[in-house]
Amino acid sequence: MNSVERIAVTPIPPKKPEAESVVRLQTPHQSSHPSPSETPSPHQAPIPTPSMDMSILMGMLEQMETRLNNALIAQQKASQASVTASVTGAAIGVFQAISIILAVRLLLLLTLAGGFFLAVSAMSHQTAISVWVLIAYAILVIFPISIIEYGRKIQIGGKNG
Repeated sequence: MNSVERIAVTPIPPKKPEAESVVRLQTPHQSSHPSPSETPSPHQAPIPTPSMDMSILMGMLEQMETRLNNALIAQQKASQASVTASVTGAAIGVFQAISIILAVRLLLLLTLAGGFFLAVSAMSHQTAISVWVLIAYAILVIFPISIIEYGRKIQIGGKNG
């Protein structure tokens, strides 16, 4: 048996009150930090084990939940941005189609208006040059644009739309 085991097994005799009255020991001032030379008390605080201490687990769980929430928010923002981009792209496509249709129609309208202006001018001036300008304008501008516009309405296979 070694000395530590012997001390642990040896019973401690009870104190004698007269011995305390003869010798008075001065108690040292208690400090907040125990010095390393002090012996530990026999009743130590229990060391927390992973099964006892749930604060670490709760902290990790809160971090995972925060990361998951941040990832979901980022994913929602990305999906909203893609939806917005696709809606914007579709709207721009629709506006481009409308502008092309209106540009062709406006071009046809301006062409016909120019032809009517030249016809009225030829009738009011009653000169040969006015009639030739009207004929040239009709052959070179009005008829080709009218054929193009009419040709757009005819579908492949000869069926009218």
